Amino acid sequence: MKKVIFLVAAIMCSAFIRIQAQSSACGTIADEKTLQQIFAPSSSFNLKLNQVKKYNISGVRNIKKFTELSTSDNFNSNAGVRRVPITAHILRRSNNTGGISKNAIQNAVNQMNIQYAPLNIEFYVCTYNYIKNDSYYNNSFDSSRHPDYISRNNIDDAHSIDKTINIYFVPNSRGVSWSSFPWSDREHIVMWNNHVTGVGTTNVGVLGHEVGHWFGLLHTFETARGRELVNGSNCTTAGDAVCDTPADGRGSHNSSTCTYTDTRRDSNGDRYRPDVDNMMSYYFDCLDDFTNGQEQIVQTTLLNERNDVLDADACEKTLKEDCVSFNPNTISIKNNRIVDGSHSMMSFPNYEEAKKAYNMIKHYGLNQYCFVGRPDPSFTYLLKNGKSPVNTMEGEDCLGFMPSKLYLKKEGSQYLMTDGRSRMFMFPNKAEAEATLAVIKKHGFTKTCYIGRPQASLQYMRKDFQLNYYIPKVIDAPKVIKTPIKLPGQ
Repeated sequence: MKKVIFLVAAIMCSAFIRIQAQSSACGTIADEKTLQQIFAPSSSFNLKLNQVKKYNISGVRNIKKFTELSTSDNFNSNAGVRRVPITAHILRRSNNTGGISKNAIQNAVNQMNIQYAPLNIEFYVCTYNYIKNDSYYNNSFDSSRHPDYISRNNIDDAHSIDKTINIYFVPNSRGVSWSSFPWSDREHIVMWNNHVTGVGTTNVGVLGHEVGHWFGLLHTFETARGRELVNGSNCTTAGDAVCDTPADGRGSHNSSTCTYTDTRRDSNGDRYRPDVDNMMSYYFDCLDDFTNGQEQIVQTTLLNERNDVLDADACEKTLKEDCVSFNPNTISIKNNRIVDGSHSMMSFPNYEEAKKAYNMIKHYGLNQYCFVGRPDPSFTYLLKNGKSPVNTMEGEDCLGFMPSKLYLKKEGSQYLMTDGRSRMFMFPNKAEAEATLAVIKKHGFTKTCYIGRPQASLQYMRKDFQLNYYIPKVIDAPKVIKTPIKLPGQ
């Protein structure tokens, strides 16, 4: 009998712990301004949402401006993925210790990209900003009500970057993370580090949940305007105001099987049967998808209140590249050199290799020769109008890699770039190594190509068609040079 009692107690304790963990995972609270936008039928948001609802959602996924809405289901079908930059603010101690790692953040962003891929949205870290302050680091970020600690202390005014999602990664928050809404008086997300790393909590995957709030989504169990009934009769005036999300009584669940285990009922006596996979629920470890109604909200805010994050230049302008422009239509071969008028560009040991390089430049229409670390560059690459060469050329000698797998490793006084399998590039210092990594990820290079191996006389980069990768920021990189100059050693 004692064993049975102990077992029942253990089960009840386990359920209590699961519910408690859920209740402390997200501290996002919708203010009245947000609730008015979501629930008032004539609000500016709902007027725009009603316009979006007129079109097939697969078409809406392909546009970047609200004014691009069209009656065609496939309008702008070749627009490509919509990329949203993140500024990751990492709180550290004044002595430069503590704080979450870049790898942990990138892993969370990768997971979020899987969750948002069906919506044709991809996130990338534009820059990592370290905030070194003992007072901030030791503070307990335990209240999400405006103004929160970030706003009260003007941390966001000092550090937030326009046209990006500003996410502050904090070590102490009493188990909660939270987000602003598109209509809030603040513009940031606060993430408890453990919700990103999974250390000390089972509530992983919270980042995508908080970004859902940032796009204007309420919790599926929201009660600010009343609790939604299971029969859906009040779905537009209560709960999350999204009628295709089942009513959610915020009960317990089995995180191993992602099944709802609670027996709670609504005021009509109907039993709740929520979608435990829904991104805006509290059934963590199971969060995976959005309903069509939720996606319509996300797409509406992305095209309106949050549209500035789709400014492609907002992040890329922070990467200053050192490039020499030339005209591919006027280049020629002279004495085993490729020249542009009177300017010598590249030299080769023989005519055959010079001809291969010449044909390659012509094939891709390249018009920029770029460098990292002049006057003795440790890395060079070629572009066409600021973009990577794409696709293939017959007879190319190339090796493939995944930009997301690249990392730097110090070896003595030098820095190695590797994808974990191959030793790719070596650099004389960290600055040039980081600059090169930023260039590779910005342009989405996936191939290193050679002319004249094993002692290559020219190395160039290209990418496969329509691949998109993350763009980290490079600070204090060399300025862009707009006029051709003679290369070092020539």
